[in-house]
Amino acid sequence: MPKALPQEIKEKARRMVMNGTTRKDVALMLGITHSSVYIWTRDIKLPRIKTTPKQDSIMKILLERGYFIPEKHSEVDTLRLLKERHGIKIASVKASHVAFVKGRETDALKAFLRRKRIHYISSHKLAQLERAFGIKNTEAVRENLKENNVKLTDFIK
Repeated sequence: MPKALPQEIKEKARRMVMNGTTRKDVALMLGITHSSVYIWTRDIKLPRIKTTPKQDSIMKILLERGYFIPEKHSEVDTLRLLKERHGIKIASVKASHVAFVKGRETDALKAFLRRKRIHYISSHKLAQLERAFGIKNTEAVRENLKENNVKLTDFIK
């Protein structure tokens, strides 16, 4: 069984991470494992990490429109990184992804439906999509759900 490291090393590692040193560098400087440093410092919020130009352009679109529909798989990976850092939400429906900012769920759903070019959808499928996007049934949608099929052109406008 490995012996416990002194409390002073743990406190020093925490101070170094709080001051901006990466966990990997702290582990190398103190001669301990990266996993030990990670376990000791996992509650510390790390300073803002530099973003790539691709991430910046996606964030700009997200802030302007409120949603982003990736066209390439690499953009989906970028969205996952942004989700961890900035708290955006990602809805996935049948291998199609839409990232959106909180409060713009309806806009993201409408853009997703426009992109799929669906003209009619069952109320059950629309309810599933609303759950995926985290939308509660609004009054306008509830009125449309009374019929068996909802005309999407009315909803998307």
